[in-house]
Amino acid sequence: MSTPPYTWTAPDGAVISYTPAPVAPSPSPTPAPAPAQFAPSLPAAMVARLNAQPVFDDTFAHAEQWGTLWDETWFGGLKMNGMTLDTSLVTMLPGGGISLGVANGGKTGSMINTNPSNPNKPGFQIGYGYVECDIQFPANSPAWACFWLNGQNWPQNGENDVIEWLSTSGGGHIPTSNYHSGSSPSGTSDVAQNSGQIAGNWNGRHRFGVLRTPDSGGTSYRYWDGALVKQFLTHDGGAPQYVILSIGDPSSGGNGPMVAYRCTAWSLNH
Repeated sequence: MSTPPYTWTAPDGAVISYTPAPVAPSPSPTPAPAPAQFAPSLPAAMVARLNAQPVFDDTFAHAEQWGTLWDETWFGGLKMNGMTLDTSLVTMLPGGGISLGVANGGKTGSMINTNPSNPNKPGFQIGYGYVECDIQFPANSPAWACFWLNGQNWPQNGENDVIEWLSTSGGGHIPTSNYHSGSSPSGTSDVAQNSGQIAGNWNGRHRFGVLRTPDSGGTSYRYWDGALVKQFLTHDGGAPQYVILSIGDPSSGGNGPMVAYRCTAWSLNH
């Protein structure tokens, strides 16, 4: 930026012209970079079915939308499936991410959930759409570690167990993906569709997702690291479901912690 020249008269009467040196402009503040887009790890044809902007995106920097207690009667107060929950085992990590630990040899566990009816507000629920979490599991036998979605009225509103480390009769836990509902052609009160063990090494850090759609009257697709590992016909009518991360096995114990780095959801556009 240039400054115009000017003149002045010296004490001896001489007129002097002076042109100041150009002044460099102050640099504009550099805008903070936008958070990196967490693109869904889905085949392109499935990505095209989602709206571009997430309806939920959390790196656990604050975790206000998650609760650490459970007050649903079918889970028994501060117990979940017979497991005592210890909120002190939930730890937010510096720079983002959250750790869910275990105690008592894995028989005491921890859980977080976005259930708006639980102590957290506003929470989060989604009907048809895609939910994906970036999770790291222990290297050896995670203690019934799960990433799952559940409806307000169980089992009628459905339960999507995206990844569930189930215990085995021989000890240890295996990675599975399962679905529960309250009705199906069989007419039973809790219809469980189970995958059995899914091949591969799913310890360590991976991305797990569930795409809920009205396909064929209701279909749930499960993607692990972008690959379809299982799909189920569903019987929940696309009812809103909230997100749950949990770990701990009251029967056989096991190892922890499980660490979640990000959880993101997109609504379905068709």
